[in-house]
Amino acid sequence: MPSLDLNIERLERLVGKKLNIKELEYDLQWISLDLEDINEEEQKIKVEYNPNRPDFSSPEGIARAPSRRSPRRAQPLAVLGRDPAVLDLDARS
Repeated sequence: MPSLDLNIERLERLVGKKLNIKELEYDLQWISLDLEDINEEEQKIKVEYNPNRPDFSSPEGIARAPSRRSPRRAQPLAVLGRDPAVLDLDARS
């Protein structure tokens, strides 16, 4: 299965809050990610994801992943706002 190295600081910026590695390990299992390695010195974790989930191939996709199955939280790890500078283009016109 493919794997991805995640920098915890980057993930914290995407999520918008400080992350505890133990809580993160718990949350990741609820979105079907396997934790391969934790490097606390470098603040990095390595996760393995299902190849049928291309949204998990980036830190942004993992930060947005809903963890509805988690009994502790019913919201995505991060709720990314929409940039007001991006126009909504309707292809039907």
